[in-house]
Amino acid sequence: MLLHLLQHQLQHAASLHHSHTQKQQQQQQQQQQQVQQQQQQQQQQLLQQQQERHQELQQHQQQDQHQKQHPQQQQQQQQQQQQQQQQQQQQQQQQQQQQQVQTLLSTPCCIIDLMSFSCFCAAT
Repeated sequence: MLLHLLQHQLQHAASLHHSHTQKQQQQQQQQQQQVQQQQQQQQQQLLQQQQERHQELQQHQQQDQHQKQHPQQQQQQQQQQQQQQQQQQQQQQQQQQQQQVQTLLSTPCCIIDLMSFSCFCAAT
């Protein structure tokens, strides 16, 4: 369904004649998207920093508790932390892919290969 929509959009874009104003609009759109992407990246970095601090705190707490705790319980806590880190990485990958699709859609007269997230532009 998504593929069909993308193809439809691309065909529509290709069938339009490129006038001077359209090119200006496209440049503006690309600039806006770049700004949006920069903001998203900054937010991601902030999130990462917060989560890293949170993990550091947890580790300190674990070290304090370690004297009182059974070693097995500590292992379980470490496993949970690793799972959280994996989830973070997956979320970041998804966001990067979304950004790539956005930039590809803003390029005029292009065929998008969704499998490799690459773009082949036809000569205008």
